[in-house]
Amino acid sequence: MKPWAELLLAPTPSPHVQPGAPPTLSVLVPAYNAADTIGEALESALTQQPAPLEVIVSDDGSEDDLDAVLDGFRSRVRLVRGPNRGLSTARNRAAAVANGQLLGLLDADDVWRPGRAAALTAAAAARPDLSIITTDAFVVREGRSDQLSYYSSRHFEIEDQEDAILRSNFIFGAGGIRAGALASVGGYDPQVRWAEDWDLWLRLVLRGHRAGLVQAPLYEYRQRTGSLTDRSVDLALGVLAVLDKVGPLVPEAGAPVLRRTQREWRAQAARSARANGDPRRRRLALAALRRWDQPIPMQARLFAVGLLPKRRGGHG
Repeated sequence: MKPWAELLLAPTPSPHVQPGAPPTLSVLVPAYNAADTIGEALESALTQQPAPLEVIVSDDGSEDDLDAVLDGFRSRVRLVRGPNRGLSTARNRAAAVANGQLLGLLDADDVWRPGRAAALTAAAAARPDLSIITTDAFVVREGRSDQLSYYSSRHFEIEDQEDAILRSNFIFGAGGIRAGALASVGGYDPQVRWAEDWDLWLRLVLRGHRAGLVQAPLYEYRQRTGSLTDRSVDLALGVLAVLDKVGPLVPEAGAPVLRRTQREWRAQAARSARANGDPRRRRLALAALRRWDQPIPMQARLFAVGLLPKRRGGHG
């Protein structure tokens, strides 16, 4: 077995932190119309060594043949059901019945690679002060894996996580979270339909919880055609809604960082609307322009985005 704890990147622990026993692990698998993919996802969790305490499927009102696939797993997984309310609610349903001390996240169309359960629990045992533990991942697009891992082009912050989480979502979302930490903030916000993982990390990190990264690509994040490109405007607006509501948790020193991130996402919403021919582009650009804190160069770009037609065949 690999020394997973030696691959852990995390903030420096306080002197009194001592390693503990590996926590029990529940794997949460939210599913909505995932009959075509969930079988491989479940096998990837059930065949981990050591095996998780349990694998919980949360059926979020599926209308496909999910039951037919799950029939082959009845004795190996737990199943909870509810009406279609979105990913946040589906994860909360699974978390509500989980018995594990650590909750591992697995989407129904993704895969855990061998060693992920061992890595999450070993890291959690080595650092009981960490509430969030994630791993590196490979992004698989249309069945082809990227040559570089998720964190090959991203930075995982260890020095100032409160500042960093306001700038970007530096924590890969499908990690593990201690059950007590999730409960302490009321779980995922069921009103959040976009960037629900960033919303959760914001609420945790800004309350003093800390995150660690096992530097090994042990997750396959599978992206499919039309996954985010056509929804980039809604994603940007969803991120803005998350950033707006977290304001009361942000200390005074972090307020400028939050405003800068909000400014960047307002501009991103306008640019995406223009690129996609979204009829909201003028309104979004003008809304961003009305913000007093937009730098002059950005004001000029937003003016072009909102008021000038997109060049044919161009990228402007």
